[in-house]
Amino acid sequence: VNALRAAESSVGTFSSVVTQPTLLTGPQRLDLLATLSNGWTSSASGSKSAYDHYISAATKTTNSVTIVESSSIIQPSDKISLPVTVRNDLNFPIEVIVTVRSPSGILHIVHNQVPLTVEANSQAGARIAVQSVANGDVELQVSLTSVSGTPISTPSFVDVNVQAQWETAITVFIGALLLGVFGFGIWRNIAKRRKARRC
Repeated sequence: VNALRAAESSVGTFSSVVTQPTLLTGPQRLDLLATLSNGWTSSASGSKSAYDHYISAATKTTNSVTIVESSSIIQPSDKISLPVTVRNDLNFPIEVIVTVRSPSGILHIVHNQVPLTVEANSQAGARIAVQSVANGDVELQVSLTSVSGTPISTPSFVDVNVQAQWETAITVFIGALLLGVFGFGIWRNIAKRRKARRC
């Protein structure tokens, strides 16, 4: 009974992601009452099956909102928006807060909390504005909470390879290339005019 009530409590805490928590807690309470029904006293196997089903269903519910794992990200510029995708396997839309934390001064999170609404049985993406301070590898922690601040799912980690100087080097190279082209063009025109004067 204690295990069943603990499972119901976990669903109750998790239900804060839904605008109307009773959409989850109502059916969960009915399932709990059915699982604790006296009708199972004459069937040990039936009682065990009902218990396993309830625990499994509660676990499935609390694991229905997750952060989609992403591959390593290369940041070639000073400022970018990191994509974070959230999956909702519930039959109801949810509202969460995506929070990103950087353990290193290499990468500064401009807006570390972004609200996100995810429709039922779908995915949605949040864009996190970040700014590089130096080059290097950073492992960002991404977590989800409900609007009320309740932690949802386990935190995820994203590896970011910051190479902000690439953008600077490319800009300098293009600038030097353009300067060389224009400089050669001007020198050629001057040379042509001098040649024409001599003739």
